[in-house]
Amino acid sequence: MTKHIITLCLLLCLIKTNAQSNMYDNYHAVNSTQVRTYQGMSDEDLKLKAYSEYLKEQNFQKYFSLADEAYKRNDYYSCISYSQNALETGYESPYIYYLRGQSYLNLKETSLAKKNFRKAKRLGDLNSKQILNNWRSIKKLQL
Repeated sequence: MTKHIITLCLLLCLIKTNAQSNMYDNYHAVNSTQVRTYQGMSDEDLKLKAYSEYLKEQNFQKYFSLADEAYKRNDYYSCISYSQNALETGYESPYIYYLRGQSYLNLKETSLAKKNFRKAKRLGDLNSKQILNNWRSIKKLQL
C-alpha cells in the first residue's frame, strides 16, 4: 500500500511539473496574431490525472502478469491477447515484446515473432538480440 501511495505522489509531482513546464501550450487570437497564454491545471485536475496514470500502471501490471502466466502454461494465444491489453495501457516493457515474440514463434508465426523480437531488442532485451542474431538457425528448426 505504501508503494502505491508513493507512486501516486510521484506521479502527481511529475504531472504538476509537466503542467507548469508547458505553460504556453494554448493559443488565443488577439488582433489576428497568436499569443501564448498560461492555463494552469487545478489541483483537482492534477489529482485526477495522477490517479488515471496510477490505474493505467496497475492495469499494465495485471495484464503483464496474466501474459507471463499464460506463456508459462503454453497458452500462447492468451499470452498474446493479455500482452496486447497490457500494451494498450500506454506502457511497454522489453520483456512483454519478448513474450509475444516467443508466443508467435511457438505458433509458427515467424514474421510476427521477428517483429516483436526487434521491438524488444530496441528496448534493450538481450535475449531478443541473441535470438535475432541466430534467426536463420531458428527458422530452420521451425521447419
